[in-house]
Order: sequence, then structure tokens, then C-alpha cells
Amino acid sequence: MKSSSPWFVAGLVAGTLAGAAAALLYAPSSGRDTIAALRAHFRRASEEAREAGVRAESDILQRYKSIRTASMASAPGATSLAPRVP
Repeated sequence: MKSSSPWFVAGLVAGTLAGAAAALLYAPSSGRDTIAALRAHFRRASEEAREAGVRAESDILQRYKSIRTASMASAPGATSLAPRVP
């Protein structure tokens, strides 16, 4: 059966509706409780992502400074990382 057939689409819609109805009937908590739990989960995930970003930024800055310090020490007389213009 082709996926563009009207019977396929009708079956897909009917299956989706039946699945949604079953999910609502067998859900362990009410809709409000589920939404509150999802909001709390996404709030925590957002905070954790923000903290991970701050830690990554700090780590990158620290690595940059150590590489810059090492490159300045290995090139005597170098005062800048900018290319020299004759």
C-alpha cells in the first residue's frame, strides 16, 4: 500500500487518535500535574545548560590564556599575536 493512499492517511490519523486517547486514559497523573512536572524538568535542564555554558566559557578562556602565555614565552621579543607588517 502506498503511503500517499487515502486509506493510509486515514489509518494514520485513526491510529494517532487511538494512541492519544489511550495515553490520556492510562496517564499516571492529571494533565496539570504532568504539565507542572514538564515545566520543572525543562527549567532544571535550562539551568544546567546555562551552568555548563558558563563552565565551558571559563575552561576555554583558561586554555586560551595558557596557550597565549606559552606562545609568548617561546617567542622571545614577541609582544603581540597580530601578524607583523613590514
